[in-house]
Amino acid sequence: MRGKKISEEEVYKVMASYFVTGNYSETARDLGMPISTVTSIVERNKDKDEFVKLRDEKRETFIQQTDEVIELAVNRMKGMLLNDEEHIPINHLAIVFGTAFDKRALAKGETTQNVNFATNFDLDKLMSVAGYKKIEEESNDE
Repeated sequence: MRGKKISEEEVYKVMASYFVTGNYSETARDLGMPISTVTSIVERNKDKDEFVKLRDEKRETFIQQTDEVIELAVNRMKGMLLNDEEHIPINHLAIVFGTAFDKRALAKGETTQNVNFATNFDLDKLMSVAGYKKIEEESNDE
């Protein structure tokens, strides 16, 4: 695209796509542009007020969507633990939950390492769903 004038509409498309994907290559592929063009458009425009606002809006939308996914995964896991639902393997839900939690943390600028997370699961129920039998403590009444 060397020498070709980029329209304002194309700049907006590049910036919107980049703020959603966070990836020069994917944005270039989606819009059919060279990576170098996408990179230079993003670098020239990323600090302009209108695009900072757009970036913040896209980030907030993404955070809200991941919050919804996390809530759905937690509710589904609770249902599986409490109601013996077995339609989706619990390890699949744990992967969805963990991935969404990490992506949301990154979008918020938080670390994804050493994150303390606490919840209230019934360990006996969890072990039962996982196929483990409860081991009863033996009494020493001899």
